[in-house]
Amino acid sequence: MRLSRFLPAVLVLAWLPCRAGLIEVTTPQDQFGEDEEHCSLREAVQAARTDTAFGGCPAGTATDAITVGSNLLGYKLTREGAGEDANATGDLDVTGSGTIAIIGLGAARSVISGNGIDRIFHVDMTAGSTFILSNLTLSRGDAGADVGGAVYARRGRVRIAQSHLTRNAAQRGGAIYVYSGAEEVSVTRSSITRNRAVQLGGGLSSVGAFSLESTTVAENVAPEAGGIHSQGTSARLKNVTVAFNSANQRGGAVFGDGEASIDNSIFADNAVIAGGARASADLYCTRVRSLGYNLYQRKGCPFSPAPPSDQQADPRLGTLVDAGGGVPVNLLLPGSPAVDSGAPGDYDGEGAHCTSTDQRGLGRSNGCDRGAYEQRYTFTVNSTADAPDANVGNGTCLSTLGGCTLRAALQEASASNTLAVIRVPPGVYDVNIPGRDEDEGARGDLDIQGLERAPRVLVGHGPDQSIIHARSGDRVFGTPSGSLTQVPIGLFGLRISGGTAQESQESWSDRGGGLLLFPRGHTTLDNVWFDGNAADGDGGGLYLISDGGTVRITRSAFTRNTAGGGGGGAFLAQGDPLVVRDSLFADNRAGDFGGGLATSNSRDVEIAYSTFTANRTDRSAGGGVAVDRNAVLSAILSSGNRDTGTDNSSPDCAVVGSGAAVSKGYNVIADAPSCPLSGDLTGNLVGVAAPMSRVALLGRPMPWSAPQPGNPAVDHAPLCLTASGLVEVLDQFGAARPGEDDDACTSGAIEGASDLVFADGADSDYPGE
Repeated sequence: MRLSRFLPAVLVLAWLPCRAGLIEVTTPQDQFGEDEEHCSLREAVQAARTDTAFGGCPAGTATDAITVGSNLLGYKLTREGAGEDANATGDLDVTGSGTIAIIGLGAARSVISGNGIDRIFHVDMTAGSTFILSNLTLSRGDAGADVGGAVYARRGRVRIAQSHLTRNAAQRGGAIYVYSGAEEVSVTRSSITRNRAVQLGGGLSSVGAFSLESTTVAENVAPEAGGIHSQGTSARLKNVTVAFNSANQRGGAVFGDGEASIDNSIFADNAVIAGGARASADLYCTRVRSLGYNLYQRKGCPFSPAPPSDQQADPRLGTLVDAGGGVPVNLLLPGSPAVDSGAPGDYDGEGAHCTSTDQRGLGRSNGCDRGAYEQRYTFTVNSTADAPDANVGNGTCLSTLGGCTLRAALQEASASNTLAVIRVPPGVYDVNIPGRDEDEGARGDLDIQGLERAPRVLVGHGPDQSIIHARSGDRVFGTPSGSLTQVPIGLFGLRISGGTAQESQESWSDRGGGLLLFPRGHTTLDNVWFDGNAADGDGGGLYLISDGGTVRITRSAFTRNTAGGGGGGAFLAQGDPLVVRDSLFADNRAGDFGGGLATSNSRDVEIAYSTFTANRTDRSAGGGVAVDRNAVLSAILSSGNRDTGTDNSSPDCAVVGSGAAVSKGYNVIADAPSCPLSGDLTGNLVGVAAPMSRVALLGRPMPWSAPQPGNPAVDHAPLCLTASGLVEVLDQFGAARPGEDDDACTSGAIEGASDLVFADGADSDYPGE
């Protein structure tokens, strides 16, 4: 069996007999017998299910391994015709007997897209047969009025490993539907995210038997059971994280009929629409057995007896991030009670509370963590000095001055083709070695890069504690453009300040004063404060151009940054999707459009529950925010911004170019005659007085500005929904949305009102600083 090109598929090899037929997919085109020179994915499935040569694919055998390589555009289903079961149109119909495995090069590399025409896989194999999916991303499957957006498991066994199921849709089971005739459906070391169901189970719905192990179920949406809905014969969850899912009721996991067990898992930060029963938002069940070491915030489960090792607490989860293999996880942030509390001693191994590895395949520590993610750091910075690594590439972070500096840790990471998670303890880290326009990380800015798309994740202890300040006449962080060293990036709990990007002969030199980012794959910035950075060109605080991967900016702040071009706080382009939520843009200044934020050339932009105030532009419109017509706005608050140029037409919001931005309702925009909105205009308030407090710290880890009493943004959004259908759970600082006594959310980044006095224009200091 020749699988040397598919080394990430180690887990699958244990499931396959030693002799298996190999069918290699050689074209991304969705062909069905038209071309005998190339083998498409659909033709490979046909050859495997019939054991007959088809198209450009060799005949299958009793056991077949279909290998899918890397393709930037993905393997898209384009042959329209849902409801057909001969595999010629619509979904891929997996029938027959034996074993059929589809193996990719990794979820970040091998993407199979339903392209919105049908679900992706309809599995209806004979009893005792097995269908395997490994190292893949399954995206944009849409079953319409049927079930299972990515996978409908009707008969046979289905095993899914090291895969990401995302942005699929169905009537039930947005990603996976398990029918009663399925013998066994198991999902291991995978992620089920951002899927949608019209009725039940945004992530997974089952009337059969299934198991989840070392898996994340997050940001899925359904009217009931946003994450998981089970009413089948049995369900087993072990080392699973169910978080940030949304529903009208019972937002996280719902277990009805049948036997179910949960073990060492997390159920937290799931949401129900305002007015729903919040007490069981994370976990609801009738017959579930807790095996212990579970952590939940709100449950409606009559555990009898209730294991004393179960815990009710906030696990301090981070936003979804690619922390290995393109299969995103929710990090356990510093101070999480889930860390090292999963079992009292060495419980690694089958049958124990903790599996030997976490979702990413990293070894569990003694005692292990609860949920799918094990908090493991590749490097822990222990010196605030700025010094390069003494021996780059030896795997040890040791600077020329001794100790592990942040620069040395990033240099070691840049030479590696494996995941690097770097802990940045409290301290002020001055970046002070001169040397602009250098991409080796030894001088000037700190270069975030790596090999083979291996993610780089920096975890600080909060923007008030882990402060990275540039004093070298360069930006703070940078990534090279057009380079094979571009990687997925995650930044958590940091303050980025004092950076400058000045024009030189190098490309992009004048952009991104705090951070110049050209990521490859998923990008996450969570709880990050960009303050006092400057760029001659675009993006005073942040300049980001994505390769089309998901970009998430959540619970962050952009203040006192300046840009000679557009995007004083941030300039963002090309995310798919590009999401900005629960963030503040204040006191930034741009020479061109978008004093606070500018977006450009993005197919899928979502800006929700964010505040824009006291920003300004010098020559163009959109002092607060300037977007293109693809942007979708949900419950933003923009007030008190200025457009001081000759145009002076739209200080708080502007749409750049022709067309209108898309509204999903409840936006409060004080002054924006050049910000046309289409779509759902419910609750929009444009051209109204919306007084804001001055920007302040006052005991918070980053700046904030909230509506003053009388501002119509307070308790304005009755359902707390974003454009993607997710319910907002937390505000910029983790306060519950809606408030305990409210049934509606406040538009903007902060829940509730403030009595601080409004301040117009940038101040040198913030109250509390």
